[in-house]
Amino acid sequence: MPQTASKNPVVPDFTMVDFTDVNRVKDYLMAFGYHNLLGIPTHAAAAIDVDSVDHKLMVSRHQSFYAHSLGTQPDGILGPIGRAEMNKPRCACPDIQPAGAAWDMPCRLDLKVFCEFPRLKKNTDWPNAASYEAEWYAAFGRIRAACNINYQIIDNDDDAQYYAYDGSTGGNVFAWSEFPSGCSGQSESLFGRKWDWGKSLWQDTAIHEIMHGMGLPHGPAGSIMYWTTSGDDYYGELQRWDIKQLVDRYGEPTWTEPQPTDPIIDPTDPTTPSPKLTLPLNIRITNSGITYSLGDNPPVDPISPPEDDNEIDL
Repeated sequence: MPQTASKNPVVPDFTMVDFTDVNRVKDYLMAFGYHNLLGIPTHAAAAIDVDSVDHKLMVSRHQSFYAHSLGTQPDGILGPIGRAEMNKPRCACPDIQPAGAAWDMPCRLDLKVFCEFPRLKKNTDWPNAASYEAEWYAAFGRIRAACNINYQIIDNDDDAQYYAYDGSTGGNVFAWSEFPSGCSGQSESLFGRKWDWGKSLWQDTAIHEIMHGMGLPHGPAGSIMYWTTSGDDYYGELQRWDIKQLVDRYGEPTWTEPQPTDPIIDPTDPTTPSPKLTLPLNIRITNSGITYSLGDNPPVDPISPPEDDNEIDL
């Protein structure tokens, strides 16, 4: 059964917060790890003065996440665009995370994964738990295609090194994930059951959280690892920044898939040769119509030109 969200950090709901109050801005920045930029432990971060250079540095770093897409400057002065960004639903993982986290080499060659989502809302995109689960596993396939890591789907969470489940995330949080903790540990992802998961929102969030479990931090606007989503962004397709982060940690992909031995026939391609008939078949075309019967004659090219007497035998 799905586990409880005991490891999920308590994150306040910031969707309706008035961020013209600079103290609430500080609450937000602390909730998502920006005090780590200053080397200040969490228990001491509450003492940061909202008029200080330290606070301005935290605001500036948050601005840098959306500066590219929205055309703003990371100047440490929070305006209406930045306040609106802070009100958006988001991933509960901190934006400022430890660098260099990754699965160890023995794990990455055969990472065991398992998920279960029985309580997520059903809709036309995801009519049952199996459809959610299939897309979560498909996200691992996209990651595998981008870097040198493999995965193995197993049937229980006890033996899984990466485990995902549904539950209550609280606040305005879509989902939350752990960083990898070595081959002996287990990373978990929790997906909020209150959300009406449309196709792009689920695909983007699934791969976003999995890549946190691969060790990736939040990234800039234009990446799947951006800390919020519009719900209609990338449909689970990795972006340039995401791929670079995976390759930096795990190297270029080396996995190869078996190739088909028979040529693929594309009927819309005029250069594709017509397939040959594979059954002995007698076909007679005359001015009066078409007759055919099974017979012993060998198959021939069905697009051979007709005989001069407007009659052909195949």
